Amino acid sequence: MKNKGFKILFFTSIFLVLADLVSTLLNGELVEHLEVNPLYKYGGLTLIVLMNIIVYAYFWWIYNRKKIRVSDRYFCILALTIILGFRCLAVYGNLYTAYQAPRDIMEEYNVDIVQAKEIQLNYAKTVTEAQKMDYMKQMTMPFVMPYLCTLLAWFMYKLDHNIEVKDE
Repeated sequence: MKNKGFKILFFTSIFLVLADLVSTLLNGELVEHLEVNPLYKYGGLTLIVLMNIIVYAYFWWIYNRKKIRVSDRYFCILALTIILGFRCLAVYGNLYTAYQAPRDIMEEYNVDIVQAKEIQLNYAKTVTEAQKMDYMKQMTMPFVMPYLCTLLAWFMYKLDHNIEVKDE
């Protein structure tokens, strides 16, 4: 199969977009108070889905166009890898918020699940934009640093080496 690695990453990433969307929707009313994606406040989940379609179409076009540029293909693979990691974190966080957080509240406050979800919603209403951004930074920075080092290494490598695809 041609472009096997790209296709594996691409379709796994598409699957995780769907998993992220479904796990976000599981949180119901909490979403409007807790969603950390900055696009959400400008257009909701519709804008996020639209942007995903545009980004993935762009990756597909870049990777599969006739004029092959090794650097472009590498950056598509790197970007998809980064996105996969973020999506896994997002799905985990969404599922935790939907299922585990209410159980933790039940145990801590000795209440039933309905009361626990009410407590969770009341707390979510107090979360500020600054708190959401702080949370996003805490989750993403340790994850992003290795990729930034990878990008720097790639640029330094390209300074010393001519990288091109040989015609078959």
